[in-house]
Amino acid sequence: MSLVIVRRLSLVVAAVLVLALVTFAGAALSSIPIRGTSMEPTLRDGDRIFINPLGSKPEVDRFAVVVGRFSKNGPQVVKRVIGIPGDMVRIDKIGVRGGVVAVQPGGTGPWLIVDNPAWNERWGKASSNCCTPDGKLTSVVTPQRVPDGQLFLLGDNFAASDDSRAHGWAPIEFVRAVATWRSYPLSSMGRIADDVMLKPA
Repeated sequence: MSLVIVRRLSLVVAAVLVLALVTFAGAALSSIPIRGTSMEPTLRDGDRIFINPLGSKPEVDRFAVVVGRFSKNGPQVVKRVIGIPGDMVRIDKIGVRGGVVAVQPGGTGPWLIVDNPAWNERWGKASSNCCTPDGKLTSVVTPQRVPDGQLFLLGDNFAASDDSRAHGWAPIEFVRAVATWRSYPLSSMGRIADDVMLKPA
């Protein structure tokens, strides 16, 4: 093999290695770690998820997993969108039995049940009725409309999530990103489970 060919191959290999390193560094910088158990089993403590590194305002849909805050200076959280502006939402959860999370899309028409497989066996023993006018827990099941510019967020680990039931509505302006892809661990790399849906009540 001529010296020229060897040099060209070396340059190609070096370019590929540099590209791989830049790609890996970019992925690391545009991903965030999951802290805590509030999104189990969908996301576990120590997982990392990709976010949009460009910082453009994300389009937030019902059931999206979002990275955001409940207040300007509050801690960053990762939760699932249950209610979007205009939706009516309610939770009926009394004691040890499983609960019902329901949504009336757009605030009209029939109520639909949120079918989230992650909630199975994760309802917990405490009552969790909702909502007060600011979107928090209440002793009596009280439907509320999600205000303009706000979201109703819940964790996939229903019994162990510090979410809208404690903090109320989440301002859309504080949503940093929509997460669709897990980058770590490598054994679980891929799209984040997107199997939540609405079903007839």
